[in-house]
Amino acid sequence: MALSRRYWQQCGLPALQAEFAQLAPRVAAGLLGEGSECLGFDDEISRDHDWGPGFCLWLPADLYQSHGAALADWYRRLPQSFEGWLVKTTPGRVGVFEQTQFFARFVGAIPQTGPDWLFIPEQYLSVATAGEVFYDPSGEFTHLLQTLRHCPEPVRQKRLAARCVTMMQSGQYNYPRCIQRGECFAADLALREFVLAACSAIFLLNGQWMPFYKWLPRALAALPRLGQLTPTLQQLLECPDDPAALVHTVCAAVADELRCQNLTALPGCDMQQLGLDLQAHIADPALRALPVLAG
Repeated sequence: MALSRRYWQQCGLPALQAEFAQLAPRVAAGLLGEGSECLGFDDEISRDHDWGPGFCLWLPADLYQSHGAALADWYRRLPQSFEGWLVKTTPGRVGVFEQTQFFARFVGAIPQTGPDWLFIPEQYLSVATAGEVFYDPSGEFTHLLQTLRHCPEPVRQKRLAARCVTMMQSGQYNYPRCIQRGECFAADLALREFVLAACSAIFLLNGQWMPFYKWLPRALAALPRLGQLTPTLQQLLECPDDPAALVHTVCAAVADELRCQNLTALPGCDMQQLGLDLQAHIADPALRALPVLAG
């Protein structure tokens, strides 16, 4: 990310201002989307593919229609190496984009209603919003980005309600029943469902979108709220001696955080009761009327 920012500042911005001075105030530049660099997790291993300096240039629809092709040609004429690295040319990850179409690749469309948000998997919202904006004089693109980064509170409550009930069904209820039946495969799957639901709940409690599984553990451990549960959740996937105790630890911590954020006043850590209470207090009637597991 730092390398790409310097490439923009030293090569991109001066060339843009020299060749398209009148358009520059309406253009945004940065690096968002797929790739470990957008989450801040790139390392030596990351350099084997899709690595190198590069940036995205985002244009409003009218500007893209009138100047998109010319700006794409301009981008291709920028220096093809920088600080000893070949410039990244991976299609879809760098180059010139119409701003709403850029987000549509990941989320379909900018959500307008509460239910619209529930159709978008949180991992895709994470991809669409991960990274940095280097330049945006008008603020138009940044406004769109912030719209997707910040989950509306009724949507957050709805997703949290679903995660709580899933935690109950998978970890507090079905896991011990699978063990009683001697169905070890099903029991393992139940624990994995529980861990994913708990991870999603923790990201939501931090006001963030859960990333894809590949980067989930790193991102989880860095969260200020309940990130300390990462080792406990990892233990649940390592055939622990007492999974039920670990499930209880996670449920109790999530329940406490729900109360700390004034999302529920119910005591205890029966995650189904907490989820149903969350659902009952959602202000958006369209979301409140959906099945509790929707989301």
